[in-house]
Amino acid sequence: MRYRVSKSSIVSPQRILGYILTTILVFLQGSVLFSGSRVLLIVFLFVAFGIFIIKNIKFDKFIFIVFFFLIIVSIAQFFKFSFISYTTLIGTLTRFLLPYFFIKIINKNYLKYFVNVLFFFTIISLLLYIPSVLFPAFYNFLLSLSGSSGIRNLMEENNLIVYTVETDVRLGFLRNSGFFWEPGAFSGFLIVALLCNIVINRRLWNFKNIIFLFTIITTFSTSGYIAMFMVVLFYYMVNLNKRITYFLIPLLCLSAWYSYFQLDFLGERINTEIQMTEKGDVKYTGRLGSGEKDFQDIKKYPLIGRGRNVNTRFESYDKNDILEFHRTNGVTDFAVKYGMLFWIFYFFNIYKSFRLFCENYNFSSKFALYILLVIFTIGFSQTFFQGTFFISFLYLHVLYKRNPPITKARRKANAKDFSRYTYIQS
Repeated sequence: MRYRVSKSSIVSPQRILGYILTTILVFLQGSVLFSGSRVLLIVFLFVAFGIFIIKNIKFDKFIFIVFFFLIIVSIAQFFKFSFISYTTLIGTLTRFLLPYFFIKIINKNYLKYFVNVLFFFTIISLLLYIPSVLFPAFYNFLLSLSGSSGIRNLMEENNLIVYTVETDVRLGFLRNSGFFWEPGAFSGFLIVALLCNIVINRRLWNFKNIIFLFTIITTFSTSGYIAMFMVVLFYYMVNLNKRITYFLIPLLCLSAWYSYFQLDFLGERINTEIQMTEKGDVKYTGRLGSGEKDFQDIKKYPLIGRGRNVNTRFESYDKNDILEFHRTNGVTDFAVKYGMLFWIFYFFNIYKSFRLFCENYNFSSKFALYILLVIFTIGFSQTFFQGTFFISFLYLHVLYKRNPPITKARRKANAKDFSRYTYIQS
């Protein structure tokens, strides 16, 4: 008797390790409990380096280029500001080294694992979020449970490690934060998972993506909704013929226009930010307000930036003045801290990574530019680009080789490989 077993169903030590490392990388940036922990960053860096050496994995030249670039920027900032924080410098180098070691160990399946990891925690969030909306008693139970866990006293968040109990309400509904620090952050990671799963499966509409789309809606995130419209629009722009695209683009634009004016947290919030920025309200630090303040710093220090440490990042830092020194625009904040030279280098290589990612999954390489635009959109309201997970995109291209042009023969060969199975005789 023969049993047909899919190769993908075979559990291997490498696959288990890949899922563990991917989960750690996401939690190190997204988790309320683990993000920002210097101790965990250093511990996992040494662990990853040990695995790297044991597996005899070769270093790529690119990691030395990144390391050299960061050192040069740090030295230039030292001469400019006559100040250097070795703690900040070590933290920066650790943040950029750790993702490289992780993805080199995980290898090409990294983004596949990420999609599955986030899908798993997305399901957990829905299993806790939906009953919280329907049954106030269940929500109060989760709230009291998070209070007794000790995390609230430690991190000032209602967190249960795998789920954050959100207290913010929009349109009369609770918002879904997943295990992240806020719903906007959760929506950003969901958007990235949606983009990756589209490329991997070469289609928008499948079960996982429907779950991702529905969960993005539950976050009630302004940037999440805008990015979601963009993803759907860009997908059809690269996958349908021009006639259908010309029909869909106005339809999607009308949907976006309707949402903008009907949903208060979209139109009203954006209009408020524009008005406050135009008035020159220096205390206002929304997306546009943060961007305006950052732009002034970029003009002063365009090439080398101001660094991550608050002593150089701001003219005169006062930790008690939260509104004045809080920054939410990740795109401009990254440029202020590292300078425009590194900013261009960083995002060019992210684009390069996603272009090769698309090519290796036989998906339109044009989609890579759209991915970058969407990443800019979600980063416009979150300081994503300094976290371990988003930094990993900088290195993705070292995992992929450029594919030759796709021919009919190659398409047939890919179809055969996709349907091939291993038969195990009992």
